[in-house]
Amino acid sequence: MTALSQYCDNLRRVHGEFTIEYAELPNRRMPAREFVDSLDDKAAARIDAFIERLRAYGNRMQGKFVKKLTDDYSS
Repeated sequence: MTALSQYCDNLRRVHGEFTIEYAELPNRRMPAREFVDSLDDKAAARIDAFIERLRAYGNRMQGKFVKKLTDDYSS
């Protein structure tokens, strides 16, 4: 589990699009957003673009981007 996926745990559909909410800790920190903000501009832009695609397509994205989680951790 990456730092980003650990704290971007809420994906739900609203008006045909998905919403992605960063988890906020009791002290009001958002570790996933802080992680993205700590990256160089190019890396942060790539992650933000991926999150935008995830917002638009959700679980309909191609397999190389999204994979259904199962109890089988071998693959």
